[in-house]
Order: sequence, then structure tokens, then C-alpha cells
Amino acid sequence: MFLMIKNMPENEDDLSNLEYQAVLNPEIVAMSKSTKRDFEGCLSVPGYQGIVKRAEEIRVQYQDAEGRNIQETLTDFPARVFQHELDHLNGVMYLDRMETGSLIHNEEFEAMEWLDIQKLLLQGPPKIPPLMVPTSTQTGNTRQGKGKGNRSNKY
Repeated sequence: MFLMIKNMPENEDDLSNLEYQAVLNPEIVAMSKSTKRDFEGCLSVPGYQGIVKRAEEIRVQYQDAEGRNIQETLTDFPARVFQHELDHLNGVMYLDRMETGSLIHNEEFEAMEWLDIQKLLLQGPPKIPPLMVPTSTQTGNTRQGKGKGNRSNKY
């Protein structure tokens, strides 16, 4: 279970009349192929954000506080929040989904210009070379594992 804001006010400075929706037994039943990369943070990891790619649109079902079955389509920010909170229920943190090398402290993020943030989001994830897998000669393992008298590594 988690709570979501029903209707985010146009003026984000006026949060006095927020309405919350209880979300019980949530499921994502469908998600768009289109995704969006954006910075995401969490109160569980205060002071930091990282770039996470999420579906832009999701079809969800859950029960509300009165036990009614709800089905709805969420897009953009509400879809991101739903996916983030559902991840929590499944033991997944945004750090687990975050692009390598994208973790940034909130103070650094707030000091960045809007245009620089957009460039970061447009450039895509960093290209990381594949790990080198050592060959048997690099590891010192010269055993053949074939023929009479040699043991294989099968268990």
C-alpha cells in the first residue's frame, strides 16, 4: 500500500489542499514501449538523485481505501511515481534502476542550469565498455579437463 496525490495543484507552492489516494494491492497491467529518462530521488536516500528510465504511460489496477477496484491509465509524472512506489513494495530502490554514473547530490543538481539538465537527459546513458573476461592462460588455469585421468569441473 502507498498513498498518491490525487490532483497535483497547478501552483506547486500551494500544497494546502492536497487530496491523497490510498493504493492497495497495486499492479501494472500494461505499460507503453515509450520510455523517458528523468532524474528521480527518494526520501529513503535523502539528498541525492539519479537518472532512471521508466515507461511514460502505464495501465494500473488497485483497490482504494474502501475496497473498490480501480483501473486507470497514468502518464508522465504520476506514472513515474506509481512505478517508483510499486518498486518499493517489491524491494527495489531507484538506485537499482539508476543509470550508472548518474547519481548527483541535490545541491549540485539545483546549481545546474535547466539547459544543462536537459542535455544530460538527451545524451543517453554513458557508454561503459564490457567487462574483460580472463582466459585460462590469464588466470593460470592450464588444466585441459579432457582425456583419461583428468578431472572435469562439472558438479
